[in-house]
Amino acid sequence: MLVSQFIRKIRSQNKIPKTKLYEGLMAKKTYEKFENHNDETKLRISQLPIIAERLNLSTRELIHYGMDSFKSNYEEIYDCFTPLFHSYVNAQDKLKKDQLTEEIINLYNYSCSHKHDNICVYALYILIKSSMNAYSDLITVPDTTDLVDIKHLFKNKQFFSIYDYKMFGNLCIYFNYNDLESLINKLFPVPQSASAALIEAAFTSLENLILSEIQYSDMKNPIEILNLIQAELIVHPSYKHRLIYLQFSDLIKYLETLEPKYLFSTWNYIEIMAQADPQIVLENQKDALNQIIKTQTGTTPNITGLLEIQENFSNSLDNTTDPITHFKINES
Repeated sequence: MLVSQFIRKIRSQNKIPKTKLYEGLMAKKTYEKFENHNDETKLRISQLPIIAERLNLSTRELIHYGMDSFKSNYEEIYDCFTPLFHSYVNAQDKLKKDQLTEEIINLYNYSCSHKHDNICVYALYILIKSSMNAYSDLITVPDTTDLVDIKHLFKNKQFFSIYDYKMFGNLCIYFNYNDLESLINKLFPVPQSASAALIEAAFTSLENLILSEIQYSDMKNPIEILNLIQAELIVHPSYKHRLIYLQFSDLIKYLETLEPKYLFSTWNYIEIMAQADPQIVLENQKDALNQIIKTQTGTTPNITGLLEIQENFSNSLDNTTDPITHFKINES
């Protein structure tokens, strides 16, 4: 719902006269044009808290329920790709698939030409490359040229938007910790005042990175990333991301020690998350876990399901974990 529509709806429902809303802010004629959604009439940011107060709302509520009208053209362009991509992946008819391919290629070409105009478009450029490179020879994976460009883009930035974190999250799939360290130092820690959506994107990016590092490196870098996640959890508590943190923590312990109890507890955390999130497919999770372990150890373990863990399993959900520097194996 557009903010002008929302204001008109709340004003009407609560029988608030127009005079109360525009008095001292703008002329009656200007306000009426705005309420009727005349594209030439816009609110100033400074007017939002006053109008919200006169409607007996918070500014946050006013922005939330009218968020569509706060999207720029660049944001709308970015948002159009994901449904387009899902339609492409699910299309069965060849003609339909070809039409969708053409739309995506056109969007990709636009992002290539305009990526330096706006961070939303640059994020779209990286998103399309990350999503479509397996489907089209015309679209390549993010490469070192992209990384150099983004490092240059970030060099003098002091404020980072959700699109910066989304872009970084997609880069994490293709570049290692050492390549991305300068970006990590710019993006983290996440400001305490950050929005829930930005915090979610930040956690996801670090989880993408640790997943990539666990598969292809020793455990030094994954432990560094794990400590970054732990530091973010202190400032931005999240039960979901704490479960993921504990999952990765025990997976790293297993890869370092090959003690079965750590593999079992890793699988326990995955099953707990699957119970809360229907999008998590346990068979896919098991395949991914087996692949990581096979890459690191050369063997595939037998993961049979939820197992009883005798020590430190339930307590770990509630207790704050100290930063990890190494995993010590106590001799029995």
